[in-house]
Amino acid sequence: MRTITLHFLLLVLSLTFVPSTWAVTLNWSRICDISWTDEVVDFTAGGAVSPLDLADTPQDYSQAVHVWCYEAPDITSGDAQHMGLVVEQQHNSATSFLAMSANQANQSLLPFVFCLGNHGSNLLCVDTVNKKLTYNWGTDASVPSLMPQIFQKVTDGEMPDDCAIKGTCGKGRVFPIPKGPYVYVAHVHITTDPKKISLSPPIPGAYSDKITLRLDGQVASGRWWSPDINIGGNNNPTVTLAATLKDDCRIINTPDVHFDGAFSSELTQTQDITLRCTNTTPYTISFQGENDSIGWHQMKSQTSDTFLRYQMYKDELHTQVWDANQAAGEGNGKEQKLRVFYATDPSQQNVPAGSYKDTVTMTLSY
Repeated sequence: MRTITLHFLLLVLSLTFVPSTWAVTLNWSRICDISWTDEVVDFTAGGAVSPLDLADTPQDYSQAVHVWCYEAPDITSGDAQHMGLVVEQQHNSATSFLAMSANQANQSLLPFVFCLGNHGSNLLCVDTVNKKLTYNWGTDASVPSLMPQIFQKVTDGEMPDDCAIKGTCGKGRVFPIPKGPYVYVAHVHITTDPKKISLSPPIPGAYSDKITLRLDGQVASGRWWSPDINIGGNNNPTVTLAATLKDDCRIINTPDVHFDGAFSSELTQTQDITLRCTNTTPYTISFQGENDSIGWHQMKSQTSDTFLRYQMYKDELHTQVWDANQAAGEGNGKEQKLRVFYATDPSQQNVPAGSYKDTVTMTLSY
């Protein structure tokens, strides 16, 4: 017979639950990052452009900026989103608006605008130093999304070299571990400002400046469990701008001149010629008639070999004859009126009635 003896140790454990709280912080401040590079932008590509063209049509330079993200931005999301752009510093010019300065001892400026987005996009453009401009979209269906115009996906799943070298990709993230990185191209463009150029035309010469930029914002991730994507910059790039402007002159309008009256008396008429030359550019003009004779211009009869003499004057009293090559003035970058006074020769007698005509060629030299 076997006897089994069991020895029991009764242990009573008293547990007291003390409530406590704790916080888990998710740092998504670097979910997207702009990888700026210092750029040299020559609007004239080593040549020269006319300030008159810049006053009418903007000169545009586009640049693709590298962006990496650990989440793919949702370009169709209806969530509230925003993007901000600021030019933090302008090195050469002391003006409040963005402008290149002439490399000369004068105050001539070449204004421009810095825009985020594809060529032609003006949803987010700045023209003032240290004035941040923010574009908001997502909550109002009538406001276009900025994302399709600035973000173009180029690579999926490969670590960008600059992130690997700097060791900055993925820093500060706890949970959830995001995908990526996704690589994008953000489009920016720099455009000369025709409105400001028209108001204060720049003089011909070389222009340059340097600007420091910053871009930030918050865009939707498109995932219910993922917070919005913050966009920031590792570095603030310095963009060097350059342009060369050339002298230029243009004849805008030369209306026809019509005399009407009896040839027995002096016939008079006036003509307003419109021209436009770049600021501070001196110019001269000359007139050459088709039937010129010594000291006179002449209109020829349409039915015979008869000529009717006339003269071109600088003044209404007909005392200052417009010489063959007369210094006319200096351009100011805007349209200028040049008034010419015409008069027939009253001493010319026995001119048959009829139709007389001359063709005058005006040459503008600068």
